Amino acid sequence: MKYRSEIDGLRALAVLPVILFHAGFKFFAGGFVGVDVFFVISGYLITSILIVEIEREKFSLVNFYERRARRILPALVFVIVLCMPVAWLTMTVDSFKEFSHSIIAVSLFASNILFWRESGYFEAAAEEKPLLHTWSLAVEEQYYLIFPLLLMFAWRQGFKRERLFLLIAFIAAMSLLACEWGYRNSPSANFYLAPFRGWELLAGSLTAFIVQKHGVRSNNVAASIGLIMVLYATFFFDSFVPFPSFYTLVPVIGVVLIVLFADTKTLVGRLLSLRLFVGIGLISYSAYLWHQPIFAFTRILSVEEPSHGLMLSLSLLTMLLAYGSWKYVETPFRFKDKISRKSIFTYSCLSLIGFIVIGASSATFSTKLNPGRFNTLNSFQISEASRSNTVLREESWRLVRQHNENELWFDLDKNHENALIIGNSHSKDLYNVLVHSKYNDSGFSFARYGTQISSVQDNFIEFRHLPNFVHADTIIIASRYDLNDIASLEFVIEKIIDSGKGVILVNNIHEFPEYRTRSWTLAEFIAYDVRDDMSINSNDALAYRINAEYFNAYSAGNMAERKDSIGTVKEINEAIDLIAKKFPEVTLLDRMDYVCKPALKQCAGVNQSLEKLFYDYGHHTLAGAKYFGEEVGRINWLKP
Repeated sequence: MKYRSEIDGLRALAVLPVILFHAGFKFFAGGFVGVDVFFVISGYLITSILIVEIEREKFSLVNFYERRARRILPALVFVIVLCMPVAWLTMTVDSFKEFSHSIIAVSLFASNILFWRESGYFEAAAEEKPLLHTWSLAVEEQYYLIFPLLLMFAWRQGFKRERLFLLIAFIAAMSLLACEWGYRNSPSANFYLAPFRGWELLAGSLTAFIVQKHGVRSNNVAASIGLIMVLYATFFFDSFVPFPSFYTLVPVIGVVLIVLFADTKTLVGRLLSLRLFVGIGLISYSAYLWHQPIFAFTRILSVEEPSHGLMLSLSLLTMLLAYGSWKYVETPFRFKDKISRKSIFTYSCLSLIGFIVIGASSATFSTKLNPGRFNTLNSFQISEASRSNTVLREESWRLVRQHNENELWFDLDKNHENALIIGNSHSKDLYNVLVHSKYNDSGFSFARYGTQISSVQDNFIEFRHLPNFVHADTIIIASRYDLNDIASLEFVIEKIIDSGKGVILVNNIHEFPEYRTRSWTLAEFIAYDVRDDMSINSNDALAYRINAEYFNAYSAGNMAERKDSIGTVKEINEAIDLIAKKFPEVTLLDRMDYVCKPALKQCAGVNQSLEKLFYDYGHHTLAGAKYFGEEVGRINWLKP
């Protein structure tokens, strides 16, 4: 296959936005589309080679996988080996376990499946996963395992180029339709898994068929449109754009147009063939491998979000390390006269098996070896403080997920006061608290329905026919209200009262500060901050200090603008108070009454066992639900 310098330049156009996006530069809000650019390029290059070899009957699976092993594994193994001791020294117990699992998944070409099951790509916690970016390598590796076999089988069944093209086009179309369905119904799986991503690689494959038949047809206009499409997605897409979906056609079609119509005679081809872009393209794979671990470990070691200056410096460091690993690791392994086929397969197998063994051992024995080693938060080896907030968040949903919200939760044989709690994720928190309180199953039964209050107004006819609403005596409204909720609240209250139900309106909970890209709670920050304070010499002393800081944060008030630009918690609660005064029959309750003890100047952020009671700014852990459940009973919170 003829070398095309503009393709290497296109790799630069893919890797730089990805790096700057992960570095936190908002100007590159759509930098994640660089991965999609890589997918199309990979599909194009691999298919271009396969078509020629299969038609000439020179195709060999062994040769194919040898080339892939030489291209992918040396640099990948090198980066993982260097990551392991850094992870050992810097990560908490749960984080190191997750890292160990990711090593195993990478070795099995299945890290995309692991990360799909663990979390979302745009979550704060994801920024601290050193090997998160290997999900895209796993998608490509799965493509490499299946696609050559498909081509070879179809060719032997009499499929020539035209029929192969149609077959691949059909599969790509099915994958694209699945992708559009997936973002609406299973967005995390849609992002990570190959069936929803395959159409992007296959778009490159289809492009290879066209180029093989017609060559690159120089066209300045088409190539320029392609470049504009890629740049538009890079600078104007963001995390709110459904992705991947039909929107992903913008960068994908853009890359296809560049590959089809940009050669060195076109302006785009000459631009992408500049020595700078070609040089960056050559080291793009190593740069992609290096950037995520460097950024992740920096964030792990930082209390606050790293500055733009630091992240830009780390981006430059990424490129320097990429050049080194390209020259001294990637390049030598590509030459058969230096490293034989037997050697490359031997090294690859031993490395992957070794990673599986090391990962399994680390995940199993990490806590037994030395728990404090992984926990930089304090000097007391606090087991709960080292637990991942992502894990605690998932645990907090366990109770409500045991039920179907469209089915009846109440036991009608019991003569209980039935209360339905409605609202967003904070209604889940209040449900957890109340079912752990003295009220549950002692004259009261609770159910929960998750929704924004504005959605209740939009769909009240359907809402009023829900079994739990029909059989509820009281509706408890507890949410993190936004402006749309406030605008809908009077209507919803009136409709509930007209339905013969009592109404309890619950204020917004105070929002406590978060640290380290929102992955540390205030409890973890204080534990870290006082780790060398010799006066904090017991768990009780640390718990007292943490809870005093929670009280100080609460007393200072939350005057910062909310992330959704709807004003402060104080302003929202003032609006709720005004609405409540319009309805004498409505009871207004404040969740901070059970969180804080002003007389003691304490707000509960941890219990005496140092278990975190919040996993973020204001959501309760299960330990928090149990603790606050006791407080609700102690202060008779529901008595009004």
